[in-house]
Amino acid sequence: MLKNVRRYFRYDLQMSCKILPVQDFVEVNERVQVILEPSFSTLQNQRNLEQLIGKLKSAQSKSLPIFTTLEQRLEFIAWMLKHFAEGKNPKLQSGFAQKYKLDKAQKRPNLSESSHIAPLILGLYDQIDRVISELLDVIRNTLRDTIFFFPVSQLDNFFSTKYITNLSSLAGREILPAQILESLIAHFNVQIESVNLLIEEHKEVSDIRLWPNDKINLSAGGIAFNTRNHFEKFSLVDCLLNMDGKILLMRGKVLNQIEQRMGTFKTVVDFVLPTEVEQSQIHLFIQKAELIETMEWQKSQSDT
Repeated sequence: MLKNVRRYFRYDLQMSCKILPVQDFVEVNERVQVILEPSFSTLQNQRNLEQLIGKLKSAQSKSLPIFTTLEQRLEFIAWMLKHFAEGKNPKLQSGFAQKYKLDKAQKRPNLSESSHIAPLILGLYDQIDRVISELLDVIRNTLRDTIFFFPVSQLDNFFSTKYITNLSSLAGREILPAQILESLIAHFNVQIESVNLLIEEHKEVSDIRLWPNDKINLSAGGIAFNTRNHFEKFSLVDCLLNMDGKILLMRGKVLNQIEQRMGTFKTVVDFVLPTEVEQSQIHLFIQKAELIETMEWQKSQSDT
């Protein structure tokens, strides 16, 4: 055990933190349906895309690798979105290493500058690449494989008209590459819609500027705070502590919640099996806060 740690509620300080109830399976399952609903609506589009690429294979077109690359990258996005919607870290799921390696091997198409459709293909590839990079950043920044930090801003849809004005007309004339591109873009925009739903759902966690910045009572063993949120006694919560820009995630159990005036609750949470490293981090943070407060008090005294 860590020696000399003031384990029980010890120090009042101002800091931003976020307290989240640990969700149960029913809540997660309901959320999955909402987030992936846009993707469910494109099953027909997916089948259509597969048929179109099948025609391209039969024609032995030299452009086939370009479209299969785009299709595979979209499949990687869809696979990650499914696990994010389920509240799971994609990196921990079977098949991630292989899918990540396959995607990493994909190369930006080398197209002729004279090609009328090249800017559209490259623009689509680049925006798909940015979305994959954003999702991989979410994976890298995940805390304890359950807390995800998504981008703060919503992602923009992809518009073919930014690059060419007649894609729909070409697809309407059953020009196969145009049909495939139109289908790929529609599929990608649906995925962006699902990503934006995830961004919105996680906004209050991802955007630290939105976290409450209140006076709390903190120790290496737990936290006490006032909140308008009701927590069941003995329920589990995740405590996200913003300690000088570094986020520490502590799993806690609600020991007590006493209703006060103005609809607030005095809430006491005990950290569940904190490690010595975590206790030490909190202890050092408290010491620093005490030191700063003492220095500020001494300065105020000298000024008077």
